[in-house]
Order: sequence, then C-alpha cells, then structure tokens
Amino acid sequence: MNPRVLNVVLVVQALFIGALLYAGYCSREARKVGYLELTHRVTSGQATVDDFEKLALFLPETADKLVVRSLFGLPVGRANSVTLKDASKLEGDMWIYYPLAKPASPETPPEPIDIPDGANLSGDVKCLVVQFDKRGRATWKIAEVIHPILPTPSSVTPKPNK
Repeated sequence: MNPRVLNVVLVVQALFIGALLYAGYCSREARKVGYLELTHRVTSGQATVDDFEKLALFLPETADKLVVRSLFGLPVGRANSVTLKDASKLEGDMWIYYPLAKPASPETPPEPIDIPDGANLSGDVKCLVVQFDKRGRATWKIAEVIHPILPTPSSVTPKPNK
C-alpha cells in the first residue's frame, strides 16, 4: 500500500481517538458537576425530595455507612424502629434525612430541618430513610414516617449514679 495513504489513515484514526477521549472527558466532568451540586444541596439542607432521589441513585449496591455519609452528610436522626404512614414498621439501624417541605424561592428562604427541629416534629413527615442490614449494607426509601421518633438506645446517655 502507498505510504501516503497509510499516513492519512493513521492521522484520521488519531483524530477519531482524540475526539472520543474528549467526548468522554466532557461527559464525565458534566456528570461530576451534577453529582457535586446534589451532594452540596443535600448536605446544606436545601434539597428537595427529587434531589434526594437523584442522589440516592448514586449509591452502589454495596454502600455502607461511610459511602452514605459521604453522599448525604451526617443524618438528622437515627432510629432502630420507625412506623410509616401506611402502618407498616421498619426495623434495624436507620438514618433519617429530611428534604425541604416546600421549594425555596427568593421570597421564602429555605428552612432546613436540623437535629433539634427533627426532635420536635409530630405527625407524618416525608423523609429519606436509609436502612442498614446486619452486614452494614444500605438500602434507601422515601417514606412518610410518623413522628416523634424514639431515639436509638445508643444515642441516649445514661444518668450518672450518685
């Protein structure tokens, strides 16, 4: 074959490979920016239910407490048992996160729910419940949980004996 034709074919292949690498890099950066934005909104208490659902899709099947904490931040509440609005119960080690009740607007700034606010809630509240099995793997569910939630025994501090 003619050496000039081979050189042209090599240049075309090199350009094609470069274009594929650039497209992959741009796609990865765009995905990373979305992931980081969701994580920021959730950890700052400004996320809606949709944001929690989108971010929860990033949880791998083998997610443990460290992975959940890196995505969602510290939990607002912890429980061993919760009752859902449909009268079913969830048992086990659970972390609870609260999305914004209503979307933020310029007129009404977001009011995130923190630990003291979570302890004062009553009635059924929509929240993200991350449940850990005996092996420490996480599963998640958006559910309406009946409040107040009793604290886990490990979070209750015993009174000193006198």
